[in-house]
Amino acid sequence: MTQTAYTVHVILDPQYGMKIRSLPPTEPIWIAESLANSPAARAIWQELPSLGHLEGVTLFKVDPGAPAETSLLGLVGVLELHHGQVSHDPPVSVLHVIGAQPSQPVRNELQAYGFSLFETTLDGFIVRRTQHSA
Repeated sequence: MTQTAYTVHVILDPQYGMKIRSLPPTEPIWIAESLANSPAARAIWQELPSLGHLEGVTLFKVDPGAPAETSLLGLVGVLELHHGQVSHDPPVSVLHVIGAQPSQPVRNELQAYGFSLFETTLDGFIVRRTQHSA
């Protein structure tokens, strides 16, 4: 039985802003709070007020002085809590990360959650889950 991919977009680029409109509004988008990103998220909320947490936009706090990979490491467990096998059927199977690289610590953390197929993109990476964490 083939399941449809369930993609969650994670934006760590503080300048992403209104480029958020290029992502599907019916897929969950987690975007780091910043001067450019926060107004863009609020604009989406106003335009599409019926979207819930399983689609639409979620703002999350980051330390602006920390590397994007560090912020991502702190977010992986939260993403799993909100979109993983305990809270969503099917669980998230694809993470589309913008503004961070799949450093070895990031790869290790994501692999602990069953994500192992990494593809580098121009602005980050995509990783696919091949198995579910215990």
